[in-house]
Amino acid sequence: MPVLLRLYTYRLTPGHGADFEQFVRNRSIGRVRELPGVASAWFARHDVDGETRFVAVTCWRDCASMIAVVGSDLDRPIFAPKAARYEIAGSAQHFENIDEPAVGSGDDGTTLRLLRGRISPGREEEVYASIRQEGWPLLGRFAGLVDARIGRQSSPDGDVILHVTVWEDRQAIELATRGHLDRPLMPLPAGSFTVESIDHYEILQSTAKVGTAA
Repeated sequence: MPVLLRLYTYRLTPGHGADFEQFVRNRSIGRVRELPGVASAWFARHDVDGETRFVAVTCWRDCASMIAVVGSDLDRPIFAPKAARYEIAGSAQHFENIDEPAVGSGDDGTTLRLLRGRISPGREEEVYASIRQEGWPLLGRFAGLVDARIGRQSSPDGDVILHVTVWEDRQAIELATRGHLDRPLMPLPAGSFTVESIDHYEILQSTAKVGTAA
């Protein structure tokens, strides 16, 4: 079972989104399949305010495998085009995977949904208990859900949560949220959690069957 979620947000030289997207579609996922220690990966794009943003979410079976690939600079992308005509940079966030089995039907999703939020200080165990006892069984009943993961970052100001869900299409999300795309999928105790952002991305390439444990 994966123990680490890595969210990488790319920053590109303006005007080169199409070049980078071609690299992702033609090269990235094939190379990620060869990496030991990776359980699943999603490369996706999001158009907002006339700008295209790219992210990669990777699930790793252990931290050592991830460090062996990216090195000591944890903000380095896993792969980037060699001799590119444009600059590729970005930043990574790392989350401990909540120890729950993945939910979903496979790896044929078209839409990646990322919810980021923070648990109110002192209410972490209450929230995690609610996720395990109520939230996770609820996710399993959503039609069109392909995959679901939850990661956490410990913080004295309340744990930070990344909820990753992959869907067959955007319509499936609209049905699951009853048209309210800006609300969480799982019910949580009142006042225990603050949503910081919810974003939906078009999946360019993905796999749920990559690599083996290192």
